[in-house]
Formats: sequence, structure tokens, C-alpha cells
Amino acid sequence: MNTGLENLGFITVAIGYITMTVAAFRVSFAWGICALLLQPMQFVFLFVHFKKAYPAAIIYVIGCTLLCLA
Repeated sequence: MNTGLENLGFITVAIGYITMTVAAFRVSFAWGICALLLQPMQFVFLFVHFKKAYPAAIIYVIGCTLLCLA
């Protein structure tokens, strides 16, 4: 059975994923498609466009932390 902390972690990770994808689409359509279809490309995007991607990365890390604590 899922706990509330697990559910919150999954929701936070999903928000981070969506936020990172939106940031990639704001840079260019090609980055957006790559980030949407290929999960590892989001990490490449994070390193290439750190200033635009770090808020989404922080949300993603918070979600993963919540999942680890659950």
C-alpha cells in the first residue's frame, strides 16, 4: 500500500519532469522533443542549459528524496 509520502514523491517527480520538459521546449523544439521522448536527454539538457533547468532539477531531486524517505 502506498503511503502519503510516496504519493507526494511521485507527484513531485512528475511535476519536475513536466517542468524540465517545458523548459526544454522553451529553449528549442528539438530539445523539447528529445526531453519528452528520451529521459536521459533531460540530464544532458540540465548540464547544457543549467540556468534554465535547475529549478526543475531541484523539484525532481526533492521528489526523489521523498520517495527514498517513504
